Amino acid sequence: MTLDWSKLILDEAPDALVLVGEDNTVEYWNGGAAKTYGFTSGEALGRSLLELIVPGESVEETRGIFDSARKAGPITFECMRRRKDGSLLFVTTSAKLIQDGPSSRQALLLVQKDVTQLKVLRDAKMLEANYRDVLNFTPDAIVILNVTGRIVLVNAPAEKLFGFSREELIGQTIEILLPERYRGGHVTHRTQYFSQPHTRPMGHGLELFGLRADGREFPVEISLSPLQTNEGTLVMSAIRDITERKRFQESLAERTLELEALNQELEAFSATMSHDLRAPLRYVTGYAGLLKENAWSNLDDKGRHYLEVICGSVDQMSQLMEDLLEFSRSGRTEMIKTQVALEPLVREIIEELAEASKGRVVQWQIGSLPEISGDRVMLKQIFSDLLANALKYTRPRRVAEIQIGCQAAQKELVFHIRDNGVGFDPAFVHKLFGVFQRLHTTLEFEGTGLGLANVRRFVHRHGGRTWAEGAVDKGATLFFSFPMKPRHAHSSIANQKGDL
Repeated sequence: MTLDWSKLILDEAPDALVLVGEDNTVEYWNGGAAKTYGFTSGEALGRSLLELIVPGESVEETRGIFDSARKAGPITFECMRRRKDGSLLFVTTSAKLIQDGPSSRQALLLVQKDVTQLKVLRDAKMLEANYRDVLNFTPDAIVILNVTGRIVLVNAPAEKLFGFSREELIGQTIEILLPERYRGGHVTHRTQYFSQPHTRPMGHGLELFGLRADGREFPVEISLSPLQTNEGTLVMSAIRDITERKRFQESLAERTLELEALNQELEAFSATMSHDLRAPLRYVTGYAGLLKENAWSNLDDKGRHYLEVICGSVDQMSQLMEDLLEFSRSGRTEMIKTQVALEPLVREIIEELAEASKGRVVQWQIGSLPEISGDRVMLKQIFSDLLANALKYTRPRRVAEIQIGCQAAQKELVFHIRDNGVGFDPAFVHKLFGVFQRLHTTLEFEGTGLGLANVRRFVHRHGGRTWAEGAVDKGATLFFSFPMKPRHAHSSIANQKGDL
């Protein structure tokens, strides 16, 4: 048996040796080519080399290079090629025209060497020189990869985040940092990205996970940016661990469910207040009224006092229940926003308060008030509660002075209701807008402590805030604000108008 030593040597050569005919079909494919590209000799022979291993965008360029090698002589070049599994690699190719003497048949001999890792190291050295300081001062993990999907450079935060050293990562495909279930699809995604690279978040709307060296997964947020270099396009991935954010979101979701359950309980409580608790109160009211009507003359002064206390307490409880129900409903009322002119609204409320101020001297001072976007019913309730509050606490004054105004402040409109009433101790200002919080006793001033709580709720639903200033016996100023729309920027709200 005679061995063809030359063919055996060529077949066992580590480099890819490929022979292509004039139409670029494969006529010879050695073991090195099979190892480099993943195609067996049987799969490669007779097929066009341009279709077999050349990426689509490089076909015409490669065809031109082969034509030049046939006409002008040997040529050596570096190019990108595609394996059977779709992955990319860089090779150096030497192309030389050879001729079979007896038959005069010509073919192109290609000697190809995989230099992917060498290119990775070249890119890494270049990036280290140009970007080392920037990358290491960036708090996010940075991973840079080339068009073949191999990691070219990582910064220190990336090493810490994933638990790999840079020596372990450089030259590996980026899929080493992904859980196994994502790796197959990711090859396609990154190939598509390199075809049209642009800055964007990765996997928008999807949950992304990284994989640490110890096998633990963790949620990540990734931004991709192309990086143009003399060696070609690279992609920089900025990776952020969002484990704490996810925990907070999950905790927030759980808290939301708890609050929804509490709201349902509150609605059930409101229904009970509305029906079950009102019924016995009606009995007490009714029978106390009958007792007062039929037995008043038979009671002594102490008995009459007791009956008056009973009737007054029942009335107070009934009012408290009404206010509590209204406060409960205020949080669930649907907002219907329209353009609301506030100055006519305030004048309308003052007219409605005329009965409450009958026999008193009240000076209403209304400044210039703008037109705003809001729910008219809620806005009216805000001003009604605040004006009624000012009217109540100025009752001891011979002349009550109540000012309503508005000023533009940065990005909000700030409204104020100022009075010369009894004021309050500023040490307790934090209680002023709280539920059932009162700074004066019911013997001094009537009320349930829910009016200002309603004001705060309605203001908050408009995106605003509430606060107050005051001092004992020196009056009070209650403030609330709404976010200022662009059209309000040129509104004239500073000029004060005369007394009403």
